[in-house]
Amino acid sequence: MRVCIALIPPGKQRHSTGTTIDCDDVFERMVRPAAAAAGLELLRGDPESFNSAEPLLTCEQAIADAGFATPALFYHLGLREAVRPGATIMLSNGRIASGALPGPSRVLSYLVDPGGRLVDALAEELAIMLRHNAAPTPPTVLYELVEGVPGPGMLDHLKTDVIRERLQYSVRLQDCLRTARGQGPDAVRRVDAELGDLAHLEFGVALDLLLSYRAVKAWEEMIAVIERVSPALHGTAMVQEQLAFALNRAGRRDEAERVLLSLIERRGPMPETCAILGRVYKDSYEELLKQGDDVAAACMLERGIGAYLAGFEADWRDAYPGINVLTLMELRNPADERRHKIRPIVEYAVERKMAAGPADYWDAATCVELAVLGDDPERASAWLHTALGLVREIWEPETTARNLLLIRAARERRAELSSWIKALEDRLTDCARNSSLKTRVRVSN
Repeated sequence: MRVCIALIPPGKQRHSTGTTIDCDDVFERMVRPAAAAAGLELLRGDPESFNSAEPLLTCEQAIADAGFATPALFYHLGLREAVRPGATIMLSNGRIASGALPGPSRVLSYLVDPGGRLVDALAEELAIMLRHNAAPTPPTVLYELVEGVPGPGMLDHLKTDVIRERLQYSVRLQDCLRTARGQGPDAVRRVDAELGDLAHLEFGVALDLLLSYRAVKAWEEMIAVIERVSPALHGTAMVQEQLAFALNRAGRRDEAERVLLSLIERRGPMPETCAILGRVYKDSYEELLKQGDDVAAACMLERGIGAYLAGFEADWRDAYPGINVLTLMELRNPADERRHKIRPIVEYAVERKMAAGPADYWDAATCVELAVLGDDPERASAWLHTALGLVREIWEPETTARNLLLIRAARERRAELSSWIKALEDRLTDCARNSSLKTRVRVSN
């Protein structure tokens, strides 16, 4: 089977057009079915961390989104054009200016809704383009002028089988990690021990290992994995954010803050980066409050509000930093009046995200917190029922329970009615405890 490499970043990313794109939606609803229809085996890579010409030179087909391409990636696409002219398809949210791409690459433009998801998947159109590219690559002047350069057919025989084997190996590893996550930290460690040098594995496997340790709350192991990955992957924003996340959970907050401030200095404020920084300050606030240092705690609270607010203002469609800034504003004494202006925007953001596709845990949890902040017990309880059915990792309900505890404690200090919130906290805590118990039972069996 012929191999196609798709250079599309993971998760939600800011496109060069200024739009936030749900890249996983683009990959799953357009690229994956199109590759399957064209009879291609699909390999995914992250444009930001892509630093190797080998896959682009050896894969018969390539797909890249121009809006996420770095200068290094355009350089490698240019090399590909020299070897495999016309065998690259560029995607773009909107039109691409003439001459902006290497060589006569084919372009497929797509549109997204306010939630960043595809309006029309265009899988059929992309499949047709991939089939059209299936014709043998014509020789270029490169092969005529430079003695000893192998033709594209030779490249296919030398390298494509190796890439295919790597891809199949990665899929097997990901299946093992999926099973290990349900069995607990020791099971993930056993899979990790078999992986060897992470710097030579596919990026997807290293990232899956990282997130598997996160799922089982093995923070120090997360940090150690990040130190073992390739320099190209280590330097990506997503991995640096996960490093800061783990450092904070491990209590190494000063290090986490440095990582995040460096990212913000390099890229500017982004919702996810600012939200993790806000969490660092929020955790510091809680610690200082328990120690009785009210002055230092108030300082950290203000820093947290500033970080979350910067993340929300970077993209008002992302409700995650928005709900967190509302929660921290509720903790001030008196509560921050700005929350009354921000809450309707957060409500609309999460409403539109859920309208664009299935809700996940954080969507429902955001609605729980919005209802609590709006003093609506019935609505909060209804959304909590939905949230509990969407829990994926133990730390998710734990995080929401802590947020509700902070809100309840702040209202109690202001002598406001808040006792009804305790029942919601207890249900979230029970959910986390039961999930943890199930994991221990699976391991012992």
